[in-house]
Amino acid sequence: MLRIALTTIGLALVLVLGFPATAEAQRIKDVARVKGDRLQQMKGLGLVIGLAGTGDSTRFTLSQKLYSNLLGNLGMDISEEELKSKNVAAVMVDAQVPASTIPGSSIEVTISSVGDAKSLAGGRLLETTLFGPGSNSEVVYAVAQGSVRELPTSATVVGGTAILEEDISIPFQIEGDRFQVVLNRPDFSTASRIARAINEFPYLRFRLGGDHSIATAVNPGLVDVKIPAKLRSRHDTIELISRCMDIEIPDVDREALVVIDSATHMVTVNGAVRVAPVVVILGDAQIRILTPAGSSQQHPLLIDVIDALRVEGFTEEQIPKVIRNIDRSGALLGTLEEN
Repeated sequence: MLRIALTTIGLALVLVLGFPATAEAQRIKDVARVKGDRLQQMKGLGLVIGLAGTGDSTRFTLSQKLYSNLLGNLGMDISEEELKSKNVAAVMVDAQVPASTIPGSSIEVTISSVGDAKSLAGGRLLETTLFGPGSNSEVVYAVAQGSVRELPTSATVVGGTAILEEDISIPFQIEGDRFQVVLNRPDFSTASRIARAINEFPYLRFRLGGDHSIATAVNPGLVDVKIPAKLRSRHDTIELISRCMDIEIPDVDREALVVIDSATHMVTVNGAVRVAPVVVILGDAQIRILTPAGSSQQHPLLIDVIDALRVEGFTEEQIPKVIRNIDRSGALLGTLEEN
């Protein structure tokens, strides 16, 4: 496990890893989709109410206009000038919904402040119509409303309380005698593993008998699957696709990614990011990240390095600096993005 030792010379923080490597298995549909089954986007402009003085200021008049129009629809004649409260905020509401979602389904929506609200926490999204997508921008596809989660100026409606009203499905078309699997993040090894997992799928041996290689990795982002002649009825084809997308593939490669928000110092890191041996000097602190000599263990996870730094009192401003310097030294085994 991670061990920390402090010396008397300044502050020397020694991080030593002793965690075994673990393999991850994910379903094909967790890392890819069937070509043609894409997400549909929808959006709308709404109001969040019930904010304790953290909503839009009087300088941002859009929220006042929306609120005045709402009250007018309820039979109350109130001018914009009479609405000086900071308890409401104008928001953009959007959602990405799989094309296979049926009307009546609950969907999750994301809301973001479009004015100068300080926080949306504790508010409630009033009934908001969502329009969608492309040339059908006049059609109401869903209606959203609900309480807002605890986030500064971007939030998610609790429980996914938007209800899909219209059919957004795209007729699923089989391209001749095959279908194609599109990877969410193109990767040579993942595409190869998907093809191999499909070709070794016991269901195919049960239905067809013997070994059948029907899947081929065409490129890092695409796997082509030929539909056997015995399974080309509509029912059998849908069954085949469904079962294939549920196949688990071992040792899925994930992009090792770190994201730093320069404005808030927020660091987001996934479990694939590791750190090679490195020494970072920050003021009086010396940070040495090591792998035990002669050890066959992998390099430390950045997640564990960050946890150790926090325990030792490094601030939210200092930790991003440490990560940046690890990256500049070439010891960050992953990609650093800043926004």
